[in-house]
Amino acid sequence: MNSLENHTLFILTRNRSQWIEYSLNFYDYFKYLGKILIADDSDDDYFERNSRIIENFKDRLKIKHIRGEGR
Repeated sequence: MNSLENHTLFILTRNRSQWIEYSLNFYDYFKYLGKILIADDSDDDYFERNSRIIENFKDRLKIKHIRGEGR
């Protein structure tokens, strides 16, 4: 097992779909092997948009997308 697979990256976001897509493209480009946890405190429409973006990367990155409670 590669030592980079043991890392978890935390991404905190709120209403920033373009940033999520940019970030995931970056980690996909560099073949990031660790896990990515996205804590999303976005409004409903942004959360749905972020979910669609994230779904496009799930076959290449290990991503867990959770809904924040902080609203």
